[in-house]
Amino acid sequence: MPLWIQGLDGCVELGPGLNIVAGPNCSGKTAIVEALAYLLALSYSNLREAHGYLALLHAARGSSPHSIASLVQDKGSVKGIVQTRDREEVVELELEREVSYEAVGSTIRPVVEVKMVSKPRGCEIVYRLLSNGHVNLGMHARCVEGSRVSVAVVTPGMYPYDFFDKLVGMAKRNRDRVWSTLSKGIEIDGTTYAVDVASDDWGQLAAYVIEHGQPVTFYAVGRGLQRALIMLAALEYADIVMIDEIESAMHPELLMNVAERIARIARNSKQVIVTTQSLEAARSLAAASMGLHRSEWRQLSRLAERLEQVCKENEEQNYEGDLRISLVSLKKEKRRLKSVTMHGCSALREIVAGEDMRLIYTLIS
Repeated sequence: MPLWIQGLDGCVELGPGLNIVAGPNCSGKTAIVEALAYLLALSYSNLREAHGYLALLHAARGSSPHSIASLVQDKGSVKGIVQTRDREEVVELELEREVSYEAVGSTIRPVVEVKMVSKPRGCEIVYRLLSNGHVNLGMHARCVEGSRVSVAVVTPGMYPYDFFDKLVGMAKRNRDRVWSTLSKGIEIDGTTYAVDVASDDWGQLAAYVIEHGQPVTFYAVGRGLQRALIMLAALEYADIVMIDEIESAMHPELLMNVAERIARIARNSKQVIVTTQSLEAARSLAAASMGLHRSEWRQLSRLAERLEQVCKENEEQNYEGDLRISLVSLKKEKRRLKSVTMHGCSALREIVAGEDMRLIYTLIS
C-alpha cells in the first residue's frame, strides 16, 4: 500500500489475518490506519455511510476541522490493493487542500477546503472548514451502491456521544451475531460484564453495562472496559477491523481477553490490523495466535517452547501462510516511512525473542 498522507511517503505491506504494526511514537502507525480508513470508506461505502464513518475518526482527534485540515499539506494520495473474499481491486484516493477567503456581510473569513476523490469509482466528498470551527459538507453522489467491505476503526481517542448506544441498539434490532456477543459480555477476574440497551430517564436510547445483575450506564464504566466492548462489537460486524493503540487504557486481563477474540477472528476470514508500541500487547496477540492458555502467556520459556513446537510441526505444510499473522515494523526518517514485514513464524520469533519493542526498530536500516 503506497502511502502519501499527512506528509508521509512510503509503502506498507499487510497480510491476511492478523497484522501487528509496531513502531515508536510518531513513526506513522496511526497515519497508516487513517490512510486505510479513508481509502476503504470512499471506495466501498455510499457517501452517507462514509461521512458518519469519517466523523468517528475526526472526533477521535478531538477537533473535526483540525483533523480534516491536517490530512494533507497541499495535495496527497493513497493507493492500495484491497483484497476481499472473492476478488482483488486496486483503489486510489486523492486528497487536495485549498485555502480561500469568502465575504460574509462586512467580514472576510478564511475557508480551508479539503476534497477527497476515490478512483476509479468517482465518489467525492468535500469538506469546507470555516474559521468559526464549523464544517460544511458538500457531497457529490456519483458513487453507486455495490458489493463492499465493511470496515471498523477502534481509536484510542474519544467517541461521539451516544455512539455506542446507537451501535448496541442497531445490533439488538438486526445484527444477531453482534448482539449475541455483546449480550454475553466479557469476563474479567470472574466477573461478567454484559451489555443491554433501554430507554433512559429522558426516553432516549441508552446502553448499559450489566454487572452482578445491576445496570450501569456505559459512560460510567472505565475507559478500558468501554474500549474492550467496542472492540468486541467491531470484531463481529466488520470484515476489516483496525485497532489503533490496542494497549491504550487496557488492563492486562482485558488485553488478554481481547487478544483471544482477535486471534480467533483472524484465523477465519477477517483481517485485523492492530497498532502498538507495547511488547506486552504484541506478545499477548502472539500467544493467543499460538493457542496458549492465558496462564502461560507471561512465561517467556513457555512462549519460546510453544513457538518452536508449532513451527516444527508445520514446517512442511506452508505454516507461514496458515498462521495468518504478520509483523510490520515502522520507522520514519525525514518524512520517509520505512517498514519491514515478517510473516508467520518469522513474525512470532521476532515478537517472542524481543526484550523491548525498540529492538524491532533496529531491523530497519
